[in-house]
Amino acid sequence: MAAFVEGRAARLPSRREFLWGALALGLTAVGVAGCRTETAGERGQVPASTGPRRGGTFSSLAAADPPSLDPYASGSQGQAEFSAFSYSRLFMLKAGPGVPRGSLEVVPDAAESVEVSPDGLAYTVRLRKNVVFHPPLDRALTAEDVVFSWNRLTGKLPGTTPSVRAEDIQMVETVTAVDQYTVVFRLKNPYPFFLQKLADPKVLFIMPKETGTVFNPAEKVVGSGPWVLVEFVPGRLARFKRHPNWHLGPDRPYIDEVVVNVIPEYATQLSQFLGGNLDWATVQGPDLKRVVDTVKGAQIYERPPYPLSVLNFSPRESRWEDERLRWAVSMALDRDAMLDAA
Repeated sequence: MAAFVEGRAARLPSRREFLWGALALGLTAVGVAGCRTETAGERGQVPASTGPRRGGTFSSLAAADPPSLDPYASGSQGQAEFSAFSYSRLFMLKAGPGVPRGSLEVVPDAAESVEVSPDGLAYTVRLRKNVVFHPPLDRALTAEDVVFSWNRLTGKLPGTTPSVRAEDIQMVETVTAVDQYTVVFRLKNPYPFFLQKLADPKVLFIMPKETGTVFNPAEKVVGSGPWVLVEFVPGRLARFKRHPNWHLGPDRPYIDEVVVNVIPEYATQLSQFLGGNLDWATVQGPDLKRVVDTVKGAQIYERPPYPLSVLNFSPRESRWEDERLRWAVSMALDRDAMLDAA
């Protein structure tokens, strides 16, 4: 199996390591995987000991289409998972073999380095000079694109509205391009997890300044990430080809193509996985034995359930400013019953 974790794998991991890497990057949680590689008409298992091997297609799945091709049109997890294929971020969460679960360590993506001022209020980010946008632009990413993306995220550009994810990063006061490859983020107050916010695969995707003029982001994806979107058929599939000029290449990503199949029903997902048409699937307990018996070499990643409900009070609705209302809603929750049910 060729390595794939948003194109950021440094070597060919075992399938168990692959699954954890996907989860650590905020991708869809994986229950069972039977990893298959098709190269030059060959189909089979690739031993981890052979090291990275170029080629092949990774057949993935999604339960639904993304709400939009525009990464700022929605704050959903599904939107983020889709956009992360093609759009770079300044930083990304470190993932892969040896990284502890829940680690918040970040590594550079489009950024090359960062310097934090002694008072913790200024983050000077220096960009890599080899980050290149996909066709039809085929040009280097600059600080101007980062500022543009920030203004688009926060709704400061004419005709735009703030992304719902702008609420996650309200500690930022200004974003300024110092020169072609240097951006300064100035915060309103020190925030120790600011780099983690920039690495969050749901917040600041870097879009070119031509977005909205040269092309419509709701119809076309032009990023600088490891994968180029070459086909999107709503309700059916999204096809990505490796970006040959990706800044963390040239060897990576190792896989030539990723196909995300849109399959809403669990029964169909399972049958497609058992039939060899998918390289992973989330499997429910009663079907586990059937999968293990059917898929030779299937690897299991066991994920604990998360019986957690979260109630958010939207800052966009003035009624929630009334502390009495928030308190009343909070008191209406029967926490003992919720814990018992969980």
